[in-house]
Amino acid sequence: MLITKIGCCGRYSTIVTNLDVKPDSPLEDEFCLYKKNKSCGICVKHCPSGALTLDGYDRHKIYYYIQLLFLIFYIVKNSRNTLR
Repeated sequence: MLITKIGCCGRYSTIVTNLDVKPDSPLEDEFCLYKKNKSCGICVKHCPSGALTLDGYDRHKIYYYIQLLFLIFYIVKNSRNTLR
């Protein structure tokens, strides 16, 4: 997980390209308050997949949770179409 000045982000997929993309400079500041001074941790409390802990995160739990959400969305979407 990446925490920046404008918020958190995670990678859910990968894009492969041959474009010449200039990389950003590495972040020098720590924006996670728990890592910085142990003053937070609310993201761990609210992580819906349970994958985020104070020691790190489990990418397999995150992947499983996302796949489960896609499956639920697919079932709901298709069940509405069959009920018409």
